[in-house]
Order: sequence, then structure tokens, then C-alpha cells
Amino acid sequence: MKKIKCRKAENCFANAESYIYTLPADIDDAFLEKLKTLGKLEVKRNFRRPFFMMETENGVRLKGILNDNILKAGFLPEKWEEQKAWLERRMTGEEK
Repeated sequence: MKKIKCRKAENCFANAESYIYTLPADIDDAFLEKLKTLGKLEVKRNFRRPFFMMETENGVRLKGILNDNILKAGFLPEKWEEQKAWLERRMTGEEK
């Protein structure tokens, strides 16, 4: 299995903890089905580049474009390390 790559996102907001994940496969409906178990998922298909947004139960905000392999995550400043580790375990299947 290919590894998920992660890098800190450039962000103009003070104390923002945002990261960009490059996934091993494009975001598709199967990925969204798994993702929706984490929180409130909103999919916008009526745009030139359909996208999704979600907020997990513990406050992580995710965004991505369908049929692309980039996922953006925003974490709460006071809990970002814990939230980032949690999300990465979920994405790699280490935690269900």
C-alpha cells in the first residue's frame, strides 16, 4: 500500500494548524462512505469541480475535491497534535 504524504499548509491565520495530505488514490464515493462515519459530511456535486467538506465529531475540518487525491485538514490549535494523530490512524486503517 502506498503511503499517505503530509505537509504543513501555508495559512494566513495566526495559530492555525492546517495540513495537506496527498492520498495514494483519488477521493471517490467509496472513500466518502468511509469518511462519513467520522462526522457531518457535506458533498457539493453541482460545481465544475465537485468537492466535499466535513467536520468530525472531535472538531477536525476536512475538505477535498472529488476525483483528486488531495485532502486538506484543519485542526483545533489547542488539540492539533492529538487530532492529527487520530486522523492519520483513521486514514491508514490503524484505528476503526
